[in-house]
Amino acid sequence: MINSVVAPFLALILLNVPGSTALYPPSSEAAPGLAAALARAKASDRLVLVDFGANWCVWCRGLSHVFHHNDAIRELLRARYEVTYVNVEQFEANLDLAERLGVRGMQDTGIPILVILKPDGFVVERKDAGDFERRDGSGYSEEAVLRFLEKHACASEPARLSRRRAGG
Repeated sequence: MINSVVAPFLALILLNVPGSTALYPPSSEAAPGLAAALARAKASDRLVLVDFGANWCVWCRGLSHVFHHNDAIRELLRARYEVTYVNVEQFEANLDLAERLGVRGMQDTGIPILVILKPDGFVVERKDAGDFERRDGSGYSEEAVLRFLEKHACASEPARLSRRRAGG
C-alpha cells in the first residue's frame, strides 16, 4: 500500500488534473442512487455492484481505472452489473447504508469496499478491494478483479436463462 503520508498528496494531484471529475457523487445521493441501481438491475436481470469509497482515495480511483480501462472488466460490468458509487467521505458519510449492507469498520480495513447485490437487495458478497492488490503493492491485479466479477456474474446466469426458457 501507499504510505499514509504520501497518499493524500497523490489524491490531491489526481483530483486536480484538468478534466478529472469526482468519481463518487455527493454523499446525499447514495441512497437514491442505490435505489435506482436496484430498479435498473431488476428490470434488466443484472446484479448491482456497490463501490464504497471516496474521491480523495488513491486506491478507489485506481480500482475505477481498472473498471474503465480493462476491456474484459468494462464489458462484464456493462453486460451483467449496475454499478453505483457510495461516497463515505472521511468515513463519516453513508455509514448507515454501509451498515445495512453489512459493511463495518471501513476506517480500519480501508476503502474501497465492494458489495454485490441481487436485484432484490440480497447481499451476495462483500469484498475488501485490498484482496485484489498485487503482492508487490504496485496496484490491483486485473485478473483477480475479473475473476471476482465473473464468479458472481456466472453464478447468476443459470437462473436468468431458466426464466427466459420458462417465459418463452
